[in-house]
Amino acid sequence: MKHKKVFLFSGVLLVLVLLLALAGIVKPQNTSRTSSTQEHSSAKNDVSIAIVNEDSGTTYNGDQVSMANVLIESFAKTTPYKVETVSRSTAEKGLENGNYQVMVIMPSHFSQDALSLEETAPKRALFQYKVNADKQVLVKQAEQAVSDLKQAFNQDMIRIYFSSVIANLKTAQNQVMGVVKNQGDTVSQFEDTLLNPLTQYSQQFTGLSNSSKNATEVMENFNTVIQNTNTSFTQIISVNKTYDEEIARIKQLQDAWTQSVLKRENELAVYDKGISSLTVNDPLKIMQDINSKNLPNLNNSQDLTKILENSNQLNQRLNDFLTDIKKRNEEISTYLSTTYKEKIRQAVAESLSDNSNQTKKTLGLMVSELRNNIDKQVISSAKQISLYDDATIDRMALPEADKQFLKNTVHFVQKVNPSATVQTSRKDEFVNTKQNEIKNKPISGAMTISDIAGKVKKIVFTVDSHYTLQSLTIDGQNVSFTQNGPSVEVTSGFNSSAKQLRVAYELKHKNESISDAGWFAPIASNVKVITEESIAHLSDAQKQALLSNVSKLNESIKQSNKVIQAFNTYQESGAATPQKFNSLNALDENSVTVNASEQAIQRIYSESDTRTVFTDSKQFLGELSSAVFNDVKSYLEFAGQVKAVYGVDLYSNRQADPKQPASDSLYAQLALDRLDEVLVDLVTNTLTNDVKDKLVIPSEFTTETSALSTDVQVLKNNIDAYQKLMRDVNSELTKAVAQTQKVKETLESKPIFVDSEKRDNTDLTNVGLAINKDLATLMQASRSLMDNTKNHQQIATSIRQEYNRLNEDVKSLENKGTEYKNSVATMDEVMAKEYESNSSFLKEFTQVMSNTQSGNTANTVVYDYLSHPVDGSIADVRSSSNSRQQTDNRTGVLMVLIIAVMTLAFVYMLQHGNWQILETNKYLSNQPTVNFLPLALLAGIGALIGLFVSVVVGMKLNLPADQLFVLCGVSLVIGVSIIFMHHALMTWLKAYGLLVSLAFVVIYVISLGQLFDTYYGSVSPLLTYLTPFISAEEMLHTVINQQPTSWISVLIISLVGILGFIGSMLFYRKNNQTIKE
Repeated sequence: MKHKKVFLFSGVLLVLVLLLALAGIVKPQNTSRTSSTQEHSSAKNDVSIAIVNEDSGTTYNGDQVSMANVLIESFAKTTPYKVETVSRSTAEKGLENGNYQVMVIMPSHFSQDALSLEETAPKRALFQYKVNADKQVLVKQAEQAVSDLKQAFNQDMIRIYFSSVIANLKTAQNQVMGVVKNQGDTVSQFEDTLLNPLTQYSQQFTGLSNSSKNATEVMENFNTVIQNTNTSFTQIISVNKTYDEEIARIKQLQDAWTQSVLKRENELAVYDKGISSLTVNDPLKIMQDINSKNLPNLNNSQDLTKILENSNQLNQRLNDFLTDIKKRNEEISTYLSTTYKEKIRQAVAESLSDNSNQTKKTLGLMVSELRNNIDKQVISSAKQISLYDDATIDRMALPEADKQFLKNTVHFVQKVNPSATVQTSRKDEFVNTKQNEIKNKPISGAMTISDIAGKVKKIVFTVDSHYTLQSLTIDGQNVSFTQNGPSVEVTSGFNSSAKQLRVAYELKHKNESISDAGWFAPIASNVKVITEESIAHLSDAQKQALLSNVSKLNESIKQSNKVIQAFNTYQESGAATPQKFNSLNALDENSVTVNASEQAIQRIYSESDTRTVFTDSKQFLGELSSAVFNDVKSYLEFAGQVKAVYGVDLYSNRQADPKQPASDSLYAQLALDRLDEVLVDLVTNTLTNDVKDKLVIPSEFTTETSALSTDVQVLKNNIDAYQKLMRDVNSELTKAVAQTQKVKETLESKPIFVDSEKRDNTDLTNVGLAINKDLATLMQASRSLMDNTKNHQQIATSIRQEYNRLNEDVKSLENKGTEYKNSVATMDEVMAKEYESNSSFLKEFTQVMSNTQSGNTANTVVYDYLSHPVDGSIADVRSSSNSRQQTDNRTGVLMVLIIAVMTLAFVYMLQHGNWQILETNKYLSNQPTVNFLPLALLAGIGALIGLFVSVVVGMKLNLPADQLFVLCGVSLVIGVSIIFMHHALMTWLKAYGLLVSLAFVVIYVISLGQLFDTYYGSVSPLLTYLTPFISAEEMLHTVINQQPTSWISVLIISLVGILGFIGSMLFYRKNNQTIKE
């Protein structure tokens, strides 16, 4: 009974302690810890940071900016860490030797990424770092140093950005004040120009409804009159009668009348035949008299001939007059262009003659004095130049083009000033020193090729033709090579699977002739890496995507051709010679084939390096540098003066002569032999054109005269047409006489007409009377309808008048609307004028306001960027992640401690409990069950504790299902292994085993780096090898933080569990044998 209470009480206490321990597991937060300044600085002084600044800078607002230099200088001033800026090789060596604990690399594109906030997709500025991981404590301190460095960089970047934003807001505030002032003035003009006229305009609608009301009343009266017409229409309808019988009788009478008409038609046919013979004696006699007379023959008329002769004479005189005018115009033009121009030329020549003895200076004398002054100024400048002979210039360490320039300048000075002398230089030490340096100094350099894809098949190194390769290393290892002239091929010693190669070399001169070599002559070296990679065949989807890209490329080519055509059209419209571009040819989609078979492709990676022989030989160069610089400077100044005056380039012209200046130069333009031609052309073009306009008869006069000649020709043509008309009249008159004679003969034989029929139409008359009576009734109704129609017309006139009045009112409104439109246009001009000064600011201000976080969701990228603009990553690890999450080191420790303590407590409770109860159970009393039951119970309790702890941790850390599953498996293995270890120790060693288990826990607690502040001290790394709990923690740490698993830790835990299981099994077997004996 006592053992049962102990077992029960121990179990309850164990569960309670487990729940309280699990409450201490929380999700880690990315918070920074603080400590006292003195102790914190003391720990930081142990960490040395080597910064490798490879930032190439960028151009921002026209200035060259290097953000890496700014951030490094700020961090070095404010941090207690030891910060040094060194090269990459120095930093790597120092990191390996332990001189530096952290190496930070600022990449070449750091400034470009740091200032990419204004781009559509800004990038975080990323730096790389590497930590010396020899000691656990230094690793923690180094990681803290990297965190402090990143925090300082972020603070400086945010401060720089927000300083710029505050400055822009201040400018915007000043501009807004101006906008508010302009807004007040504009509102006043808006009220005077638009609002008040619009208010008055609305009053114009007051009387508009009266016209409509009057028109409505008139329409009501008109409707009443229309209704009164119904009576007249009723009377018309009352005549409800048909005339069928009367119409039948009329038809019978009409048939009889038809027969009578047919008879009469026959008689009229005979009459028609005779009527054709009516008499035309009198007209015939008149026409015969006219025809018997002879009409005048217009073709031979004397008056008409005279008119034609006068017309021809007038036409001839007009042609002679036009010829005389053209001749006089040509004589005037010839005189002005020859004789008049020659007289002007003589006058100009007299003006250019030398009249130096007279009081007034002529134009020629002024030009001569100007040329003499220019010559004196050039000679004065030439005397201030120190001249060197050609031999001295050849010995200077200058390029050939610069040497030739100095020689050309000396020769030109000697032509300008023949009395000038040259001086030689005896300082041959300059040349000797240069030659010794070139021959004896080795040239060293290094090149790095990154991002290599495929396997390296061949490496070719090319050197300068004057040098030989002394040594070559790749990634720090000496390689074998063969050299053939400037080409060097590496035969062995390199890693064919490397993704990056660093090639270091050393060159030496061949001791050839170096007379043409210079201090700064470039010594170029090049390395080519040839790789090979097998490419698998393409899938159908990839083929289709490739062909689709060809179609898209053709569309882009079409758009580009449109742009090229528009550009060529624009070029053709300009005054300059157009520069046309050829159109692009589109790809034929049918001819594009995709090779789907597997094949090997080769890539070539190349890198170049250029060095010089120049060294710091200050002792020798100091004697000549100042003098040579001043001489060369005077040469350049004199060459610029010659270029401005004579138009001669001394840098490229070896035969420059002051007596042969360029045709477009200032000196050539002052030549007397061309000045007279310029003046003559100027005066001639000015005066002769004006005189021509006054003397030459205008072309309009000759045009009018030519028109008179044309009118004479038209008159002649009209007379010819009149003659032809008279001939046609005579012909037609003769024909008419003949026809009239025939009519006369027909009329003379006309027959006598006899009335052969008379009929009585009384019945037809009676029918007409009946119809007439009915028509009288209809006529009376029609009169009433007519009277009503007249009334309708009067009403319609009133309606028209009312609507005319309404139309006038509408026109008045339209006029007012036009005035309103003009007022609006005036207001628009005022608004545009008043806001013109603020338009640019308003656009920018609107852009800024539209980019706010509440107004533009696209700026979330900017705010995210400003919250963390700079980040770091471990060197040599390429990752696209923008941030580095802090690892969770606390949860694994708590899990190990809970599992270790709970399993130890259960084993202790197992030893002090009454296990003999299990042996008395009939189901568990057999020998295999008795031996296996304690081991199975231990394994189950250990697995249960591990699973329970891992599930609680996974729920609190919000781990995904797959990660939680792995964590449960690892915790199960750890729980089973630890409980078997505790049981084996405590069963074999008894109380000493308990002490050993507690010692493992205490040593684990002491060796934990998480429980010690790295700024206060460190523990010996030997303690980490004295407890298996370190391996258990590493296993849990890798699973929680999703890091690669350490197989050594897995092996240690598995070995501990196996040994504990074997020890426990041997103990129970031995114990059972003892009980049996």
